Amino acid sequence: MIISLTLLLGYLSSSLKTAKEEMESTSDEAESKLVSSLHTTLKHGRFPAFIRDKLDYFRTNSSILAVYRRRLHEAEEKITALTSQYKVLNHEREDNAQKRQEMSKAFEEQMNELIAKHKAQVKEMQDKSNLVAKNMDKLLKDHISLKQVREQIANQVKENEAKMELQENTNGVLAKRLHLAEKSRAEILKKLEEFEGRYAENMARFQRKYKNQEMTYQAKLAEQEAKFEAKYSEQQKLFDIQIKEKKDLYENKHQKQESTFESRFKDQQVNFDERYNKQKQVFDAKYKEQHEMFDKKCKQQEATFNAAFKAQEITFENKVSEQKAKFDAKFRQQEVHFAARLQNEKHKCEELKERNDALADRLKYTEAALLKSRQVKVNQEYEFTDTVSSLVPKEAFLTVQEQCQLYKKTVSVLAATVLILLGIVFVGWRFLFN
Repeated sequence: MIISLTLLLGYLSSSLKTAKEEMESTSDEAESKLVSSLHTTLKHGRFPAFIRDKLDYFRTNSSILAVYRRRLHEAEEKITALTSQYKVLNHEREDNAQKRQEMSKAFEEQMNELIAKHKAQVKEMQDKSNLVAKNMDKLLKDHISLKQVREQIANQVKENEAKMELQENTNGVLAKRLHLAEKSRAEILKKLEEFEGRYAENMARFQRKYKNQEMTYQAKLAEQEAKFEAKYSEQQKLFDIQIKEKKDLYENKHQKQESTFESRFKDQQVNFDERYNKQKQVFDAKYKEQHEMFDKKCKQQEATFNAAFKAQEITFENKVSEQKAKFDAKFRQQEVHFAARLQNEKHKCEELKERNDALADRLKYTEAALLKSRQVKVNQEYEFTDTVSSLVPKEAFLTVQEQCQLYKKTVSVLAATVLILLGIVFVGWRFLFN
Protein backbone atom coordinates (compact mmCIF):
# COMPACT_ATOMS: atom_id res chain seq x y z
CA MET A 1 0.00 0.00 0.00
CA ILE A 2 2.71 2.50 1.00
CA ILE A 3 4.87 1.66 -2.02
CA SER A 4 1.90 2.08 -4.38
CA LEU A 5 1.14 5.48 -2.78
CA THR A 6 4.72 6.64 -3.28
CA LEU A 7 4.76 5.52 -6.92
CA LEU A 8 1.39 7.18 -7.61
CA LEU A 9 2.53 10.43 -5.96
CA GLY A 10 5.74 10.39 -7.99
CA TYR A 11 3.78 9.79 -11.17
CA LEU A 12 1.37 12.69 -10.44
CA SER A 13 4.16 15.08 -9.48
CA SER A 14 6.20 14.20 -12.61
CA SER A 15 3.18 14.61 -14.90
CA LEU A 16 2.28 17.96 -13.32
CA LYS A 17 5.88 19.18 -13.58
CA THR A 18 6.04 18.21 -17.28
CA ALA A 19 2.74 19.99 -17.97
CA LYS A 20 3.92 23.07 -16.13
CA GLU A 21 7.26 23.08 -17.97
CA GLU A 22 5.47 22.72 -21.32
CA MET A 23 3.14 25.61 -20.49
CA GLU A 24 6.04 27.78 -19.34
CA SER A 25 8.01 26.90 -22.47
CA THR A 26 5.04 27.77 -24.71
CA SER A 27 4.47 31.03 -22.83
CA ASP A 28 8.19 31.90 -23.04
CA GLU A 29 8.25 31.19 -26.77
CA ALA A 30 5.15 33.32 -27.32
CA GLU A 31 6.64 36.19 -25.29
CA SER A 32 9.92 36.01 -27.23
CA LYS A 33 8.05 36.05 -30.53
CA LEU A 34 5.95 38.96 -29.31
CA VAL A 35 9.07 40.92 -28.31
CA SER A 36 10.72 40.25 -31.68
CA SER A 37 7.57 41.28 -33.56
CA LEU A 38 7.27 44.44 -31.50
CA HIS A 39 10.92 45.16 -32.19
CA THR A 40 10.29 44.80 -35.96
CA THR A 41 7.17 46.97 -35.79
CA LEU A 42 9.06 49.62 -33.92
CA LYS A 43 11.85 49.34 -36.44
CA HIS A 44 9.64 49.45 -39.56
CA GLY A 45 6.68 51.30 -38.12
CA ARG A 46 4.01 48.61 -38.72
CA PHE A 47 2.55 45.42 -37.00
CA PRO A 48 2.67 42.10 -38.90
CA ALA A 49 -0.36 39.77 -39.12
CA PHE A 50 1.01 36.96 -36.86
CA ILE A 51 1.60 39.50 -34.06
CA ARG A 52 -1.98 40.61 -34.31
CA ASP A 53 -3.03 36.93 -34.15
CA LYS A 54 -0.84 36.32 -31.11
CA LEU A 55 -2.19 39.39 -29.36
CA ASP A 56 -5.72 38.15 -29.97
CA TYR A 57 -4.71 34.67 -28.75
CA PHE A 58 -3.22 36.02 -25.49
CA ARG A 59 -6.17 38.34 -25.08
CA THR A 60 -8.66 35.43 -25.25
CA ASN A 61 -6.63 32.66 -23.46
CA SER A 62 -4.76 34.57 -20.72
CA SER A 63 -7.57 34.04 -18.18
CA ILE A 64 -7.76 30.31 -19.05
CA LEU A 65 -4.00 29.94 -18.60
CA ALA A 66 -4.17 31.67 -15.21
CA VAL A 67 -6.95 29.33 -14.08
CA TYR A 68 -4.95 26.33 -15.28
CA ARG A 69 -1.86 27.51 -13.41
CA ARG A 70 -3.93 28.04 -10.25
CA ARG A 71 -5.31 24.51 -10.55
CA LEU A 72 -1.80 23.19 -11.03
CA HIS A 73 -0.81 24.94 -7.81
CA GLU A 74 -3.78 23.36 -6.01
CA ALA A 75 -2.80 19.93 -7.35
CA GLU A 76 0.75 20.46 -6.04
CA GLU A 77 -0.66 21.32 -2.60
CA LYS A 78 -2.73 18.12 -2.66
CA ILE A 79 0.38 16.16 -3.60
CA THR A 80 2.25 17.65 -0.63
CA ALA A 81 -0.67 16.70 1.64
CA LEU A 82 -0.55 13.14 0.29
CA THR A 83 3.22 12.99 0.89
CA SER A 84 2.71 14.10 4.50
CA GLN A 85 0.02 11.42 4.88
CA TYR A 86 2.48 8.87 3.47
CA LYS A 87 5.09 9.95 6.02
CA VAL A 88 2.56 9.51 8.84
CA LEU A 89 1.68 6.01 7.58
CA ASN A 90 5.36 5.08 7.32
CA HIS A 91 5.91 6.31 10.89
CA GLU A 92 2.98 4.18 12.09
CA ARG A 93 4.43 1.17 10.29
CA GLU A 94 7.78 1.69 12.03
CA ASP A 95 6.00 1.99 15.40
CA ASN A 96 4.14 -1.28 14.75
CA ALA A 97 7.40 -3.03 13.85
CA GLN A 98 9.04 -1.70 17.04
CA LYS A 99 6.07 -2.87 19.16
CA ARG A 100 6.30 -6.31 17.57
CA GLN A 101 10.01 -6.50 18.39
CA GLU A 102 9.28 -5.47 22.00
CA MET A 103 6.58 -8.17 22.30
CA SER A 104 8.93 -10.84 20.94
CA LYS A 105 11.68 -9.65 23.30
CA ALA A 106 9.31 -9.80 26.31
CA PHE A 107 8.22 -13.32 25.29
CA GLU A 108 11.87 -14.43 25.09
CA GLU A 109 12.58 -12.91 28.54
CA GLN A 110 9.61 -14.78 30.05
CA MET A 111 10.79 -18.05 28.53
CA ASN A 112 14.33 -17.43 29.87
CA GLU A 113 12.89 -16.80 33.37
CA LEU A 114 10.93 -20.08 33.21
CA ILE A 115 14.08 -21.95 32.12
CA ALA A 116 16.09 -20.38 34.98
CA LYS A 117 13.41 -21.40 37.52
CA HIS A 118 13.39 -24.93 36.17
CA LYS A 119 17.21 -25.12 36.41
CA ALA A 120 17.10 -23.91 40.02
CA GLN A 121 14.53 -26.56 40.95
CA VAL A 122 16.61 -29.27 39.26
CA LYS A 123 19.68 -28.06 41.17
CA GLU A 124 17.72 -28.25 44.43
CA MET A 125 16.74 -31.85 43.67
CA GLN A 126 20.38 -32.69 42.90
CA ASP A 127 21.42 -31.18 46.26
CA LYS A 128 18.86 -33.40 47.98
CA SER A 129 20.21 -36.47 46.20
CA ASN A 130 23.75 -35.48 47.28
CA LEU A 131 22.46 -35.24 50.87
CA VAL A 132 21.07 -38.78 50.55
CA ALA A 133 24.48 -39.95 49.32
CA LYS A 134 26.13 -38.30 52.34
CA ASN A 135 23.70 -40.10 54.65
CA MET A 136 24.62 -43.38 52.99
CA ASP A 137 28.32 -42.63 53.53
CA LYS A 138 27.55 -41.91 57.19
CA LEU A 139 25.78 -45.26 57.50
CA LEU A 140 28.79 -46.98 55.96
CA LYS A 141 31.04 -45.22 58.48
CA ASP A 142 28.75 -46.48 61.26
CA HIS A 143 29.07 -49.97 59.81
CA ILE A 144 32.86 -49.63 59.83
CA SER A 145 32.75 -48.44 63.46
CA LEU A 146 30.58 -51.48 64.28
CA LYS A 147 33.27 -53.71 62.79
CA GLN A 148 35.88 -51.94 64.91
CA VAL A 149 33.78 -52.50 68.04
CA ARG A 150 33.49 -56.18 67.16
CA GLU A 151 37.27 -56.39 66.72
CA GLN A 152 37.73 -54.73 70.11
CA ILE A 153 35.33 -57.25 71.66
CA ALA A 154 37.25 -60.12 70.05
CA ASN A 155 40.55 -58.69 71.35
CA GLN A 156 39.09 -58.33 74.83
CA VAL A 157 37.85 -61.93 74.69
CA LYS A 158 41.33 -63.09 73.68
CA GLU A 159 42.89 -61.08 76.50
CA ASN A 160 40.41 -62.54 78.96
CA GLU A 161 41.23 -66.05 77.74
CA ALA A 162 44.96 -65.39 78.18
CA LYS A 163 44.39 -64.03 81.66
CA MET A 164 42.23 -67.02 82.54
CA GLU A 165 44.96 -69.43 81.35
CA LEU A 166 47.57 -67.59 83.42
CA GLN A 167 45.45 -67.55 86.57
CA GLU A 168 44.13 -71.11 86.60
CA ASN A 169 46.20 -71.96 89.71
CA THR A 170 44.00 -70.21 92.21
CA ASN A 171 40.32 -71.09 92.13
CA GLY A 172 39.23 -68.07 94.06
CA VAL A 173 41.03 -65.60 91.80
CA LEU A 174 39.81 -67.53 88.77
CA ALA A 175 36.24 -67.41 90.00
CA LYS A 176 36.55 -63.68 90.68
CA ARG A 177 38.03 -63.03 87.26
CA LEU A 178 35.40 -65.22 85.63
CA HIS A 179 32.72 -63.24 87.43
CA LEU A 180 34.24 -59.97 86.20
CA ALA A 181 34.57 -61.40 82.69
CA GLU A 182 30.93 -62.44 82.73
CA LYS A 183 29.94 -59.01 83.97
CA SER A 184 32.01 -57.24 81.28
CA ARG A 185 30.69 -59.69 78.70
CA ALA A 186 27.10 -58.92 79.74
CA GLU A 187 27.83 -55.16 79.55
CA ILE A 188 29.43 -55.55 76.14
CA LEU A 189 26.48 -57.62 74.89
CA LYS A 190 24.10 -55.02 76.28
CA LYS A 191 26.02 -52.21 74.53
CA LEU A 192 26.06 -54.25 71.34
CA GLU A 193 22.30 -54.78 71.51
CA GLU A 194 21.78 -51.05 72.15
CA PHE A 195 24.01 -50.19 69.22
CA GLU A 196 22.16 -52.65 66.96
CA GLY A 197 18.83 -51.20 68.08
CA ARG A 198 20.03 -47.66 67.33
CA TYR A 199 21.39 -48.85 63.99
CA ALA A 200 18.03 -50.48 63.11
CA GLU A 201 16.16 -47.33 64.15
CA ASN A 202 18.48 -45.12 62.10
CA MET A 203 18.14 -47.46 59.12
CA ALA A 204 14.31 -47.44 59.35
CA ARG A 205 14.29 -43.65 59.79
CA PHE A 206 16.60 -43.23 56.80
CA GLN A 207 14.43 -45.51 54.63
CA ARG A 208 11.28 -43.60 55.60
CA LYS A 209 12.99 -40.27 54.96
CA TYR A 210 14.39 -41.48 51.64
CA LYS A 211 10.97 -42.76 50.51
CA ASN A 212 9.29 -39.49 51.53
CA GLN A 213 11.97 -37.45 49.71
CA GLU A 214 11.59 -39.59 46.61
CA MET A 215 7.78 -39.21 46.65
CA THR A 216 8.00 -35.42 47.17
CA TYR A 217 10.64 -35.14 44.44
CA GLN A 218 8.46 -37.04 41.95
CA ALA A 219 5.38 -34.98 42.89
CA LYS A 220 7.30 -31.70 42.58
CA LEU A 221 8.78 -32.77 39.26
CA ALA A 222 5.33 -33.67 37.90
CA GLU A 223 3.90 -30.36 39.13
CA GLN A 224 6.77 -28.41 37.59
CA GLU A 225 6.37 -30.18 34.24
CA ALA A 226 2.61 -29.53 34.26
CA LYS A 227 3.10 -25.87 35.21
CA PHE A 228 5.79 -25.40 32.58
CA GLU A 229 3.63 -26.95 29.84
CA ALA A 230 0.57 -24.91 30.91
CA LYS A 231 2.54 -21.64 30.99
CA TYR A 232 4.15 -22.40 27.64
CA SER A 233 0.76 -23.18 26.00
CA GLU A 234 -0.89 -20.10 27.55
CA GLN A 235 1.90 -17.78 26.44
CA GLN A 236 1.86 -19.29 22.96
CA LYS A 237 -1.92 -18.76 22.71
CA LEU A 238 -1.62 -15.16 23.94
CA PHE A 239 1.19 -14.48 21.50
CA ASP A 240 -0.85 -15.91 18.59
CA ILE A 241 -3.92 -13.88 19.62
CA GLN A 242 -1.87 -10.66 19.85
CA ILE A 243 -0.29 -11.28 16.44
CA LYS A 244 -3.72 -11.98 14.92
CA GLU A 245 -5.20 -8.82 16.47
CA LYS A 246 -2.31 -6.68 15.22
CA LYS A 247 -2.61 -8.22 11.77
CA ASP A 248 -6.39 -7.62 11.65
CA LEU A 249 -5.95 -4.01 12.77
CA TYR A 250 -3.25 -3.41 10.20
CA GLU A 251 -5.34 -4.99 7.42
CA ASN A 252 -8.46 -3.00 8.37
CA LYS A 253 -6.47 0.22 8.48
CA HIS A 254 -4.80 -0.66 5.19
CA GLN A 255 -8.18 -1.36 3.54
CA LYS A 256 -9.70 1.87 4.89
CA GLN A 257 -6.76 3.95 3.72
CA GLU A 258 -6.78 2.25 0.33
CA SER A 259 -10.54 2.79 -0.11
CA THR A 260 -10.30 6.46 0.94
CA PHE A 261 -7.32 7.04 -1.31
CA GLU A 262 -9.04 5.33 -4.27
CA SER A 263 -12.22 7.36 -3.76
CA ARG A 264 -10.20 10.60 -3.55
CA PHE A 265 -8.15 9.63 -6.54
CA LYS A 266 -11.28 8.80 -8.55
CA ASP A 267 -12.86 12.14 -7.61
CA GLN A 268 -9.71 13.99 -8.55
CA GLN A 269 -9.49 12.01 -11.78
CA VAL A 270 -13.10 12.86 -12.68
CA ASN A 271 -12.55 16.56 -11.90
CA PHE A 272 -9.32 16.57 -13.82
CA ASP A 273 -10.98 14.90 -16.83
CA GLU A 274 -13.83 17.41 -16.80
CA ARG A 275 -11.44 20.36 -16.61
CA TYR A 276 -9.24 18.81 -19.24
CA ASN A 277 -12.20 18.32 -21.62
CA LYS A 278 -13.30 21.95 -21.11
CA GLN A 279 -9.79 23.23 -21.72
CA LYS A 280 -9.44 20.93 -24.73
CA GLN A 281 -12.44 22.54 -26.42
CA VAL A 282 -10.94 26.00 -25.86
CA PHE A 283 -7.44 25.39 -27.16
CA ASP A 284 -6.77 25.43 -30.91
CA ALA A 285 -5.30 22.85 -33.27
CA LYS A 286 -1.72 23.67 -32.32
CA TYR A 287 -2.41 22.73 -28.74
CA LYS A 288 -4.05 19.48 -29.92
CA GLU A 289 -0.73 18.28 -31.28
CA GLN A 290 0.95 19.08 -27.96
CA HIS A 291 -1.87 17.32 -26.16
CA GLU A 292 -1.42 14.20 -28.26
CA MET A 293 2.28 14.22 -27.42
CA PHE A 294 1.37 14.68 -23.77
CA ASP A 295 -1.03 11.68 -23.98
CA LYS A 296 1.72 9.55 -25.44
CA LYS A 297 4.04 10.54 -22.60
CA CYS A 298 1.31 9.83 -20.09
CA LYS A 299 0.76 6.35 -21.53
CA GLN A 300 4.47 5.61 -21.43
CA GLN A 301 4.71 6.81 -17.83
CA GLU A 302 1.63 4.82 -16.91
CA ALA A 303 3.17 1.68 -18.42
CA THR A 304 6.40 2.28 -16.50
CA PHE A 305 4.42 3.00 -13.36
CA ASN A 306 2.41 -0.24 -13.73
CA ALA A 307 5.60 -2.24 -14.33
CA ALA A 308 7.34 -0.65 -11.33
CA PHE A 309 4.23 -1.12 -9.20
CA LYS A 310 4.00 -4.81 -10.11
CA ALA A 311 7.72 -5.29 -9.41
CA GLN A 312 7.41 -3.54 -6.03
CA GLU A 313 4.32 -5.57 -5.18
CA ILE A 314 6.14 -8.83 -6.02
CA THR A 315 9.16 -7.81 -3.91
CA PHE A 316 6.88 -6.82 -1.03
CA GLU A 317 5.10 -10.20 -1.16
CA ASN A 318 8.47 -11.98 -1.29
CA LYS A 319 9.68 -10.04 1.75
CA VAL A 320 6.50 -10.85 3.65
CA SER A 321 6.84 -14.56 2.81
CA GLU A 322 10.54 -14.51 3.82
CA GLN A 323 9.74 -12.87 7.17
CA LYS A 324 6.97 -15.37 7.78
CA ALA A 325 9.33 -18.26 6.94
CA LYS A 326 12.00 -16.82 9.28
CA PHE A 327 9.47 -16.46 12.10
CA ASP A 328 8.21 -20.03 11.57
CA ALA A 329 11.79 -21.35 11.50
CA LYS A 330 12.67 -19.47 14.67
CA PHE A 331 9.52 -20.72 16.41
CA ARG A 332 10.26 -24.31 15.35
CA GLN A 333 13.86 -23.97 16.49
CA GLN A 334 12.69 -22.75 19.91
CA GLU A 335 10.18 -25.59 20.09
CA VAL A 336 12.92 -28.15 19.29
CA HIS A 337 15.22 -26.47 21.84
CA PHE A 338 12.62 -26.70 24.62
CA ALA A 339 11.81 -30.31 23.68
CA ALA A 340 15.53 -31.15 23.95
CA ARG A 341 15.72 -29.41 27.33
CA LEU A 342 12.72 -31.39 28.56
CA GLN A 343 14.29 -34.62 27.29
CA ASN A 344 17.54 -33.78 29.12
CA GLU A 345 15.62 -33.17 32.34
CA LYS A 346 13.82 -36.49 31.97
CA HIS A 347 17.19 -38.19 31.34
CA LYS A 348 18.57 -36.60 34.52
CA CYS A 349 15.53 -37.83 36.45
CA GLU A 350 16.11 -41.33 35.12
CA GLU A 351 19.78 -41.13 36.17
CA LEU A 352 18.73 -40.05 39.67
CA LYS A 353 16.28 -42.94 39.81
CA GLU A 354 19.02 -45.38 38.75
CA ARG A 355 21.30 -43.92 41.40
CA ASN A 356 18.59 -44.34 44.03
CA ASP A 357 18.07 -47.96 42.92
CA ALA A 358 21.82 -48.54 43.24
CA LEU A 359 21.73 -47.05 46.75
CA ALA A 360 18.81 -49.33 47.66
CA ASP A 361 20.77 -52.36 46.39
CA ARG A 362 23.76 -51.18 48.39
CA LEU A 363 21.60 -50.95 51.52
CA LYS A 364 20.33 -54.48 50.90
CA TYR A 365 23.91 -55.73 50.56
CA THR A 366 24.96 -53.96 53.77
CA GLU A 367 21.98 -55.39 55.66
CA ALA A 368 22.85 -58.89 54.42
CA ALA A 369 26.49 -58.37 55.43
CA LEU A 370 25.43 -57.16 58.89
CA LEU A 371 23.15 -60.17 59.37
CA LYS A 372 25.95 -62.47 58.25
CA SER A 373 28.46 -60.81 60.60
CA ARG A 374 25.96 -61.02 63.45
CA GLN A 375 25.49 -64.75 62.80
CA VAL A 376 29.28 -65.17 62.78
CA LYS A 377 29.47 -63.31 66.11
CA VAL A 378 26.81 -65.55 67.68
CA ASN A 379 28.66 -68.65 66.44
CA GLN A 380 31.90 -67.27 67.91
CA GLU A 381 30.15 -66.71 71.26
CA TYR A 382 28.87 -70.29 71.25
CA GLU A 383 32.37 -71.57 70.41
CA PHE A 384 33.81 -69.40 73.20
CA THR A 385 31.37 -70.82 75.76
CA ASP A 386 32.14 -74.38 74.61
CA THR A 387 35.92 -73.86 74.86
CA VAL A 388 35.61 -72.20 78.27
CA SER A 389 33.40 -75.02 79.57
CA SER A 390 35.89 -77.62 78.28
CA LEU A 391 38.97 -75.90 79.75
CA VAL A 392 37.57 -74.71 83.08
CA PRO A 393 36.01 -77.17 85.58
CA LYS A 394 32.36 -76.95 86.39
CA GLU A 395 33.10 -75.59 89.87
CA ALA A 396 34.52 -72.40 88.32
CA PHE A 397 31.17 -71.53 86.86
CA LEU A 398 29.44 -71.84 90.27
CA THR A 399 28.53 -68.79 92.27
CA VAL A 400 30.06 -67.94 95.68
CA GLN A 401 27.12 -69.32 97.68
CA GLU A 402 27.13 -72.56 95.69
CA GLN A 403 30.90 -72.87 96.23
CA CYS A 404 30.46 -72.26 100.01
CA GLN A 405 27.77 -74.94 100.19
CA LEU A 406 30.05 -77.30 98.28
CA TYR A 407 32.93 -76.54 100.68
CA LYS A 408 30.63 -77.14 103.70
CA LYS A 409 29.53 -80.48 102.29
CA THR A 410 33.13 -81.57 101.67
CA VAL A 411 34.23 -80.42 105.15
CA SER A 412 31.32 -82.23 106.80
CA VAL A 413 32.07 -85.39 104.82
CA LEU A 414 35.77 -85.20 105.79
CA ALA A 415 34.86 -84.57 109.45
CA ALA A 416 32.49 -87.55 109.43
CA THR A 417 35.14 -89.79 107.89
CA VAL A 418 37.72 -88.57 110.46
CA LEU A 419 35.30 -89.24 113.33
CA ILE A 420 34.50 -92.69 111.97
CA LEU A 421 38.22 -93.45 111.64
CA LEU A 422 38.87 -92.17 115.19
CA GLY A 423 36.02 -94.33 116.49
CA ILE A 424 37.40 -97.36 114.72
CA VAL A 425 40.91 -96.65 116.10
CA PHE A 426 39.54 -96.14 119.60
CA VAL A 427 37.52 -99.34 119.50
CA GLY A 428 40.48 -101.30 118.10
CA TRP A 429 42.78 -99.81 120.71
CA ARG A 430 40.43 -100.83 123.53
CA PHE A 431 39.97 -104.25 122.04
CA LEU A 432 43.70 -104.84 121.66
CA PHE A 433 44.83 -103.61 125.10
CA ASN A 434 42.01 -105.20 127.04
